[in-house]
Amino acid sequence: MQLKHEKETEKVDIEEFKALVNNLIPTTLKQAEWICNEVDRLTNKHPELKEKIKEWFKMPESERRELEEIIHRILAEAEKARQKW
Repeated sequence: MQLKHEKETEKVDIEEFKALVNNLIPTTLKQAEWICNEVDRLTNKHPELKEKIKEWFKMPESERRELEEIIHRILAEAEKARQKW
């Protein structure tokens, strides 16, 4: 029973993350406010994210770009796998 709950929780977390990523470029004030609220909510829920974000911005631009490419590949693979389920 626990495993089923974990899968459902993971699905919600992935959906929340995807929604946040898909809305990172706001075109309206309402969207910008939503992004700020979601970042606040997620970083309060997971304080370790604040530290990761701080580390991310201390990183050299070239290293950050390289990691962003890796993240995009991982997200694309995760989306393909999710669609197969």
